[in-house]
Amino acid sequence: MDSNDNKLSKLFESSLQNVVKSFDSLFQESAGQLGHLLNQQSFYVDVYETEDEVIVEAEVPGFRKEHIEIKLIGDHLKISAEYNQTVEDVSEEYVSMRSSSIKKTERLVTLPCSVQEEKARALYQDGILKVILQKGEQKQRKIEIE
Repeated sequence: MDSNDNKLSKLFESSLQNVVKSFDSLFQESAGQLGHLLNQQSFYVDVYETEDEVIVEAEVPGFRKEHIEIKLIGDHLKISAEYNQTVEDVSEEYVSMRSSSIKKTERLVTLPCSVQEEKARALYQDGILKVILQKGEQKQRKIEIE
């Protein structure tokens, strides 16, 4: 009977260790994802329509236009901005200071209607990005029930 108790005890201990390892792994992965999300900053976006256009204005101060990427993905507009900066104070004999920073931000904006991809244009001035999209035809199709 004692050997059965010993086997059961070892089995329970092994299972408990596996559960603890799983929770530890989950916590480390979650903490890493949370750190990544906290490193990304969000930015203000305003979407409005005129009769012929959808206009998206985004505040992305601190970036140059070369740092910004805009993509149309279906009925969404993805705005990403990222730069890496390394600053060094170098003398002839040694590097006295080196600092590096990464700034990254991204937003996915749902568009209120379909747009004409080929007519999209963007302007960037004083930290304000303005994306102007021509409205497209609203495609409708009746779906027959089988």
